[in-house]
Amino acid sequence: MVKSFVRESIEAEKHLTIQKDMTDNQLRIRSIGFIYDAIKTFIEQIGVVVIILLTSYFVLKGEMTIGMILFHVMLFRNVAAPIRQLHRIYDQINNALTYAEGFFDILEDESQVEDITGRSSKNLKSHIELKNVDFTYPNGTQALKDVSFTIKPNRITALVGLSGAGKSTIISLLVKFYAPDSGTIWLDGHNLADCDTHELRQNIGLVLQSNHIFSGTISENIRYGDMNATDEDIIIAAKKASIWRYECDR
Repeated sequence: MVKSFVRESIEAEKHLTIQKDMTDNQLRIRSIGFIYDAIKTFIEQIGVVVIILLTSYFVLKGEMTIGMILFHVMLFRNVAAPIRQLHRIYDQINNALTYAEGFFDILEDESQVEDITGRSSKNLKSHIELKNVDFTYPNGTQALKDVSFTIKPNRITALVGLSGAGKSTIISLLVKFYAPDSGTIWLDGHNLADCDTHELRQNIGLVLQSNHIFSGTISENIRYGDMNATDEDIIIAAKKASIWRYECDR
């Protein structure tokens, strides 16, 4: 979704802010953890010293044997051990929460085509031709084999087939999410691989099968397709999508 709207830089800035906040939070958590650990260790050592002094006092008075010093120290350490374990669990939980999120897995997916700057994709006539295209996903699933067809401009073309037939794969190839293993895709007589990736995606609108709503307002989600869109443009888009009346009623 992010790549189809060419919004990598915007999402990178958002995640950079999040990462900075997470770093600050992690530093604060670590600082609190070190303070807690220092206090805990200090109290534990003071406790050992107090036990040794008290036990030594009773040994000197003849009320205890000298072996009771070691017994009481070991007993105190056994009581303190669960407290130390709770502190370790606390650190592990915070580490797990911090590193559980992979913000850049999609943006840095090595299986996708590298963004290139090439032939301009402006003023497209949208004559598309696939010639003997083969494509296999990184997991080994072959989606297309020797596929050839032509999509003429200014016409409605529908790709119909069973689930897994390769319809979505063809769209992914057209927006250069992937590159074909063999064969060629031509756009207005030019090799699609030589076209500027960003300009190409700026000229393609995708309505995906699974809709995704970003965190934010409805207007921010509509503006995601064109960050320079005015409020009037957003209203027009909302009316075309039949969500304007619904939003006003709310």
